[in-house]
Parts: sequence; structure tokens; C-alpha cells
Amino acid sequence: MKRQTWQARMEDCRSAIKHYSEETAAARTRLSSLRAQEESLRTRVEELEVLADQQREKSRRQRSEAESFQEDIAEFAEAQDQLSKAQASILVLDDREKELQELQTALRDRHGEVLRRVNELLRLATVFGPLRQFNLAHPPG
Repeated sequence: MKRQTWQARMEDCRSAIKHYSEETAAARTRLSSLRAQEESLRTRVEELEVLADQQREKSRRQRSEAESFQEDIAEFAEAQDQLSKAQASILVLDDREKELQELQTALRDRHGEVLRRVNELLRLATVFGPLRQFNLAHPPG
């Protein structure tokens, strides 16, 4: 019976070794699968990090472009304000130019009238003699 016991024990040991060998093989297969999954996840994380960096850069560029656009808008508003002021000044200058033209015309007319009177006086002076002959301080009478 010892031999049977010994053989049974050996068979139990062989069975246990086979079982543990199968478990070890399954664990190694699982480990290999997990390592492949880990590598796949690392690759995906790296891809996502690259995408995140690209998105951050894109956002930075968009902020920069938005700030630049806001500056352009402010410059445009300032230029528009200056243009509006210049246009108002031009209108004032146009009105002033019209006033000056009217004043110049009035002065020319007055000057023409004064010259006409002087010419009339000179004509009268040559007709009636020199003006100094008349005593204007003591009119005849």
C-alpha cells in the first residue's frame, strides 16, 4: 500500500504541477495581453498629450488673434473718430470759405463804389477847377 500511496501522491503532485503550469501559462498570457494593452494605452496617452498640446497652441493663437482683432477694432474706431472730426472741420472750413467769399465780394463791390466816387470827384474837380479854391470851412452864404 505504500507503493500505491506513493504513486497516488506522485499523481497528485503531477496533477498539481500540471494545474499550476496551466495557471502560470494563463497568467503569462494574461500578463502579455495586459502589457500589450498598457503599451496601447501609453501610445493613446501620448497621442492625447500631443492633441492637448496642439489644442493649447490653437487656443493661444486664437486668443492672440482675438487680442489683435480687438486692437484693430480700437484703431479703426480711433481712425473713424478722427475722420469724423476731419469731416466736421471740412464742413466748418467750407462754411467759413463761403463767408469769406461773400465778404470778399462785398468788399470788391464797396471798393468799386469808392473808386467810382473818387473818379466822379476827380471828374468834377477837373470840370469846376481845383478843389482848394473852395473854402469848405466857411461855406458862402
